[in-house]
Amino acid sequence: MKYLSIFFGLLLAFSLVACGQSEKMSKSKGEMKAMEMKDKDKMSMTKDEMESIEMKKMDKMEMKGFAVLELFTSEGCSSCPPADRLLSDVITDAEEKGLQVYALSFHVDYWNRLGWKDPYSSAVFSERQRNYARTLQSNVYTPQLVVNGKDEFVGSNRTKAAMSIKKALDAPVKNLSIDFESKLMGDQLSFTYKSGDKMEGKVLNVALVESDLSQNVSRGENRGRLLKHDNVVRAFESLELDALMGRGSLQLPEDFNLAKAKLIVYAQDKLTREVVLAQAIELSEKAAMMEK
Repeated sequence: MKYLSIFFGLLLAFSLVACGQSEKMSKSKGEMKAMEMKDKDKMSMTKDEMESIEMKKMDKMEMKGFAVLELFTSEGCSSCPPADRLLSDVITDAEEKGLQVYALSFHVDYWNRLGWKDPYSSAVFSERQRNYARTLQSNVYTPQLVVNGKDEFVGSNRTKAAMSIKKALDAPVKNLSIDFESKLMGDQLSFTYKSGDKMEGKVLNVALVESDLSQNVSRGENRGRLLKHDNVVRAFESLELDALMGRGSLQLPEDFNLAKAKLIVYAQDKLTREVVLAQAIELSEKAAMMEK
């Protein structure tokens, strides 16, 4: 009897172990079946559905930031040369480090009545600065630096400039794009653009800038000084981006040196003036082709 009890006890234990293993195998088979079903669901998705998911992922992606610097300056203003030098230093530093920094020097015309007429000045640029003043609730003054259309301060303040540029470069931005092509025809630079994204309520700014400029000033606050400038805006056009594609042109100034020029193209909101996209296009190759 004693041996029979031991025998039945071992038999019962073996049955329980076998039952447990069976349950585990059943559960494992169920999990594998569920995974197979998920794989089948993925395989059954159409190519369009898969591409749609990938596009949604791309829409959520953010790219590294950029900084668009707009300096409002004048050769008739004695406070402006330090700001001009700051802008040149920023340009050099950005080129050496490969940073997405786009600097523009807008020469305003309201200083012209005080003894020296700035040859690079334009009433259009003065009005652009006034528009910023209304939006940013700031005063109209020189030198003034505006970064990405939303941060403004005295243009010669190197500490604030460095902080604002760093902030802009560190900020994530949406992955927007514009295909831009330009063609030189005589004294006209024609261009076409095609946007890969809907940009209603935005404007596209196309600026033709020239560097390595110098001017001997004979009158006004800077009388007797040799002033040097980089990325001076020589021609400027703004187009509404309500359509996905468009065209325009810029008139080249008579004394313009194409070999020292580039196009800076940037899009911004019409109301807030925040810059949402920027790129630079070198024109040195076009200048070389003209020489041939």
